[in-house]
Amino acid sequence: MPVNVLHMFSDDGRPSVPDFAALAGAGIFGVIQRASQGIAYIDPTYHQRRVAAQNAGLLWGAMHTIDAGDATIQASFFLAAAGYYDADVDITNTLLAVEWVDLTDTAALHQLYQFCAVVNRLSFAGVEIVVRGGDLLRRNLTAPNGGFRSPAMIGASDFFALLRLWTNETVYETVPPPKPMYPWDNYWLREVKPMVVKHPIGNSGTNIFAGDKAALSAAWLA
Repeated sequence: MPVNVLHMFSDDGRPSVPDFAALAGAGIFGVIQRASQGIAYIDPTYHQRRVAAQNAGLLWGAMHTIDAGDATIQASFFLAAAGYYDADVDITNTLLAVEWVDLTDTAALHQLYQFCAVVNRLSFAGVEIVVRGGDLLRRNLTAPNGGFRSPAMIGASDFFALLRLWTNETVYETVPPPKPMYPWDNYWLREVKPMVVKHPIGNSGTNIFAGDKAALSAAWLA
């Protein structure tokens, strides 16, 4: 399965407005752009890239990088950065995602849980957030052991199992991915490193969805 989804951010080395028509022609189905981080950073390229990508017929998504700040405030900040409160912006078909990675002020598991719950409550009906992560998820989401369940996992495992998993545990696209972390059974989207760098796709922010564009479109929002 070739690379068919890209994720982007303002300092990713690409032009401020990439040639999305060329990317679509090269087999890209959708783009997920970082919109915000914490409660202070909004990606300056987000909105111009959104317009250009959607005009090129690509699926569009917004991602927030969560930190240790107030999760409820971050959820509202993210939706504002994504354009949820702009009357002149149509984001009814925008995927929403959260990235949980190690930072100098890394969010705790309960903050990730709260952020996802608030975004799902405030977003449009039928939209559910995607969780992007890897090692941090593996370290914190633990399966029951000998009948014992960690107090931190009570309620959390059932909640996260209902959300889609986007792994950032990068392997070459031809290498089988590691087993999904608990509580997921499969990956919805997985980041890969291309064996051959294909122009204009490049070799950063490259992901694989195991299906065609129609299948991805049907599962884009939830």
